Amino acid sequence: DKHAVQQGSSALWRPGRGLLLGHWISKQRRAYAAGTLTGQQVRRLNALGMVWDHAEAQFEEGLAAARAYYAEHHTLAAPQSATVLDKQLGTWLSHLRRPGVLAQHPERAAALAAIDPDWNPNWPLVWQRHYAGVRETLAGGATLDELVPGVTIHGHDIGRWLEIQRQPVVWRGLTTAQRERLTQLGIEPFPAPAAGAGTEAGRKGAGRPSKAFERGLAALRQYHARTGSVAVPRGHVEALEAGAEGGAGGGEPVEVKLGVWLSNTKSRWAGLTDDQRARLAQLGIEPVPTAQAAAAAKAAQKTAERPSTAFQRGLAALRQYQERTGSVAVPRDHVEALDAAPEGGGEPVEVKLGVWLSNTKARRAKLTAEQLDQLAEAGLDWR
Repeated sequence: DKHAVQQGSSALWRPGRGLLLGHWISKQRRAYAAGTLTGQQVRRLNALGMVWDHAEAQFEEGLAAARAYYAEHHTLAAPQSATVLDKQLGTWLSHLRRPGVLAQHPERAAALAAIDPDWNPNWPLVWQRHYAGVRETLAGGATLDELVPGVTIHGHDIGRWLEIQRQPVVWRGLTTAQRERLTQLGIEPFPAPAAGAGTEAGRKGAGRPSKAFERGLAALRQYHARTGSVAVPRGHVEALEAGAEGGAGGGEPVEVKLGVWLSNTKSRWAGLTDDQRARLAQLGIEPVPTAQAAAAAKAAQKTAERPSTAFQRGLAALRQYQERTGSVAVPRDHVEALDAAPEGGGEPVEVKLGVWLSNTKARRAKLTAEQLDQLAEAGLDWR
């Protein structure tokens, strides 16, 4: 009781033996739901600021982190790795953007929209991050002439990005809403090149669209619309709906080996037309880095690995499971699909959550105090 009074809210309890207290709080919540607490017990817990709905408390914590992130970045298009106020904000927002997740909670979607109307845009988040950077830089007194390639904000080269958006071929590929946002900032496309201008390769490619490319792009757009991501596992096959742009047109669904197509398209980036590269860029697709850059990135990732990586990945999966189901009673054979690993990388990852949870309980004595606190906050019951 003393600790709760000092902290001001039972949702923030983190005493030295936080795991035991977290277990006790979980029992009180279950008892309250079952109607077995006395009136006096309920009044005493309410006086301490008891949070009875853990899922709602977690959402409020996420909302507080979202406000803090927006105050600094002026957008909620946070990358997967974004962490604010001890909340894995990027992963949390990614989960909420999934189709149907907030269907039963329109008030939560409204709360996020009150912070950032474009928190869940119909275009790639990377585009929204750069746009927000340009918008806030102009609001701060900069002029368009000053936003040249090399001008960065929060690590994003907004000058280079702006130059790309103004290219006629890219501008045409934007949605109406995207073009409206840029126009409101006084941004217009560059004049179209004179007829016949362009490289010989571009002239040869013009007027001969590849059916395979169009079909793959249509499948990628469908995948992105459904999942909110373009990180496609290599073995994934997308069933392109009948009548979709790029489909066969015969009324039957078409299966596209999207993972393989995307990998091959990235590797042959130099052989694509300007128009094809621009359309892929609008979805956040970039070419495969050079062998030297890839080797350096792999070495850096290996150096950054720590023994706690597996724990953080399991914890992220547990939090996602709890937020989706309202429970931490995970079947042993359950596998949780994370949009991306919490340590970064951008690729989807499957976590054998049931096995990880069982093993984590078995090695409880070897966990650090911080890890025990993190598990207690997730409402883990050790019984």
